Amino acid sequence: MWQTSLFVFLWRLLPAQYKSIIKYIIHLLTGKCELERICEEQKGVDTNYVVTKRFEQSLGTSKQLASLLEENSNKETNITFYYLSRKFTDVDEVYGKIRNIKGKNSFTSEHSKKVCKTCLRHMINLNQSINYLDNLARTSFELSDTTHKNLLLSLWTTLKPNHTLTFMDDREELTSPDWKEIGFQGLHPKTDFRGMGMLGLVNLHRFVVLYTREAREMLEDVSDPTMWYPFAISGINITGILINMIRSHEIVEVFYGLNFEQDEQTHQTTTENIFQGLYNYVFINFHEYYVKNNGTVMKFNILLQEYLRQPSVQHALKTHTISPYSLL
Repeated sequence: MWQTSLFVFLWRLLPAQYKSIIKYIIHLLTGKCELERICEEQKGVDTNYVVTKRFEQSLGTSKQLASLLEENSNKETNITFYYLSRKFTDVDEVYGKIRNIKGKNSFTSEHSKKVCKTCLRHMINLNQSINYLDNLARTSFELSDTTHKNLLLSLWTTLKPNHTLTFMDDREELTSPDWKEIGFQGLHPKTDFRGMGMLGLVNLHRFVVLYTREAREMLEDVSDPTMWYPFAISGINITGILINMIRSHEIVEVFYGLNFEQDEQTHQTTTENIFQGLYNYVFINFHEYYVKNNGTVMKFNILLQEYLRQPSVQHALKTHTISPYSLL
């Protein structure tokens, strides 16, 4: 396993022109494209996720297969990368397109065919998880939606059970200065959900319901002026950070194994649960890190990035299926 990871790391360091030359020479010697060689090298019955990562990286740099790819950009690093287009949901369709482009003499062994299809299935599972999370993030908070309003009101009553919201005008508008007490910016939280939509609200609500005691303690901690940070806004920001890590394929392994083809509803529910688990893990453990390091609102972003860069956190986010009911 470590040998494969080392190879992937060293390969990334090579300039693009050298990679192309090496690939071409190996192709001449073996008569096989890089994707097929990756599949042939996989030993045993099960295709592990490291192989899928190598397959995905090779696919993303293939000029021949550009028609199967879509462009993605990491806003923080300004790096552009290419992955299998999210429009594809059928493994056999993509496999057929690859063979048509690479030639009928590619992937002729049953082993390479099976490994190729397994890698594609992992990638489609991930893409469908991203699609589902993106759809939630694009779903706007609507006052006219009773479910949306009830979630927001439940968020308040769970965090502040002994405090009644004081509304400024029509209660149905939910406008109140009290929202600032739990870390929203203005008189109505709907403006704070614009970036992450209902995904931001669902994450925040499920978190305070599942971990009510911890959430109340966190809110009490940040009520101290010296330790203050906006609790609700910070939760929404964590949603944004995590979904961007998944979009840029920094977190993939936990989604590779979800079977989109078998049961779409189960796939969506499991996707939401996994994402919630990641969210809970980051929010609680970062808060502990923040308090331990005498955090202030001015140091918030610096401490958050420091926390996320820790090897133990990177390992937890990238390799574990974290239950929403467990903090590891």
